This record gives sequence, structure tokens and C-alpha cells, in this order.
Amino acid sequence: MYRIAVVSGAARMQEMFPAAVDVGGGEFEIRIAGVSELNVAIARAIAGGVMIASVVPARSVLEQQFREAVGETG
Repeated sequence: MYRIAVVSGAARMQEMFPAAVDVGGGEFEIRIAGVSELNVAIARAIAGGVMIASVVPARSVLEQQFREAVGETG
């Protein structure tokens, strides 16, 4: 899962990625399977008129490893 901060085009993000979660402040969390899919999503958003300020993992690697170790998903 990645957190994408947008400068403009938030409404377009919701249209293009219906499963995206609006976490406020122009930031959206999107479940992405891998780097290739992430790049396709970013390119699609930019082509659709979204101006992206940043893209970061929604969780740190350590947090994700912990969640996997205790059997949490998502």
C-alpha cells in the first residue's frame, strides 16, 4: 500500500482509482501490488491531470514485517 500526496486533481484520483482511500490533506492510500504497478498508476494519474507531490509506502518495512509475522493482512 502506498500513500500518494496530490497538489491538484484529487477528484480525478477518486475517479481513476475507486478503491483509493482519501486520508485527508490531499493524500490517498492505494493498494498496489508492486513497483511496476505503482509506476503504471502514477503515469495514469499524471496523464489524467493529477499533480503528484509525493509517493511513499503507507507502512515502514519493519512495520510490514511485524504485521506479516503476527498474521495481519492489509
